[in-house]
Formats: sequence, C-alpha cells, structure tokens
Amino acid sequence: MAKKLPTTKNKDIVVSWIYTWSKQQEMSINEQRVLLRILEFCQTELKGIKIKDNMYQLQHGLWNVDLEMPISHAFFSDYKPVDVENTLRKLRERTFYYKDPMTEDWWACGFIEKPYVRYRKGIMAFSVDNRLWDVFMNFAKGYREFELNKALALPTGYSLRFYML
Repeated sequence: MAKKLPTTKNKDIVVSWIYTWSKQQEMSINEQRVLLRILEFCQTELKGIKIKDNMYQLQHGLWNVDLEMPISHAFFSDYKPVDVENTLRKLRERTFYYKDPMTEDWWACGFIEKPYVRYRKGIMAFSVDNRLWDVFMNFAKGYREFELNKALALPTGYSLRFYML
C-alpha cells in the first residue's frame, strides 16, 4: 500500500528567515513534518483564521502555545507508534537557539515540550514555547514561501530541506 498523507487544500506557507531549514540541525522527515504543521498553525493564526476542525486545537497559555492535532496529519498512513514516540522525543530534545540582534538577548528552548499521544483517538499534543512561536511569526528579516502539500509529500528529510532552500 502506498504511503500517503491526508489530502488537504493546498496552502502557501511563509517561513521567516530567522528560522530557515539551512540553519537547522539535521532532522528526520517526521520531525520536519511536525514542524511544518506547527508553522501551518502559526500561519493560520497570523491570517486571523480560527481553526474550526475539532480535530485541531490551539490554545495560548502564559508561557506556551498548546497544540493538538491528528497523528495522521504529520505522519504517513503506515506510521508505527514507536516512530511517533521517537519523533516527538527527538523534537523535545532538540534545542532552538536565538540571539536578538537589537537587544543582544540570547535564549534557548526545545522545539516542543510536554509531548502526549492518545493512540486510540489518533491524536498527538505538545506545547511550543511562546518565544519560539514569536520567532516563527517574525518576518522582519524576510521570508521564504513554499507550498505545504508539496513539502509534506516529499519522501526524505534531504529532499524536504532542498525544497525549502
């Protein structure tokens, strides 16, 4: 059976130059797909569109943005639970570093925090630090635009990275 992600209406996604694929550490294709979905949430919020699908949830907290989404929207249809767990674990362990050129403030945080998977419902949930969320939505230094469905359909991390450049 062919691997496939759910088909959705194609969207153009804009990525800030502050966070680009060329600067990131090497990540697996699944880690990159989860990040693409996080970026999609950012874009949806930036456009002022309320997420109506009850399979998705987005809640801003004092320190984090809590996200909940179907596992199948970031993983191929033949995913294994161990792949989901390893991907979320690796994203939690990876560190994003940022130094503000204006204030010279430096900070670091994980890409995601508090990963949680409900396999029977097919849902994964995690938190994204508010500072990282703001970096994803900061286009002051420029941006790169690409098609989300094309990026999600690419089979390897290298092909996705090349597409993002």
